[in-house]
Amino acid sequence: VYQPEISFSASLKPISDKSVAEALAITGLTLEQAENIGVTPTEAMTEFSSWITTNTPKGSIPVFVGLNAPFDWGFVNYYF
Repeated sequence: VYQPEISFSASLKPISDKSVAEALAITGLTLEQAENIGVTPTEAMTEFSSWITTNTPKGSIPVFVGLNAPFDWGFVNYYF
């Protein structure tokens, strides 16, 4: 929170070809673009776990902070 320059971001590959057009429009991506630039959920969560370990000082508890955290947290919680 106090060092916003230390951040993590990942784009996920779609896990199906189903989508809600209005929701997808908000991202500015098509499913095809997400497939091309994204990583699998397993890859993303493995990288995120490593990032958390690397960036959490010993004896500290990591706190999830995100841009639209309730939305992002749902995916992180599901995939972890």
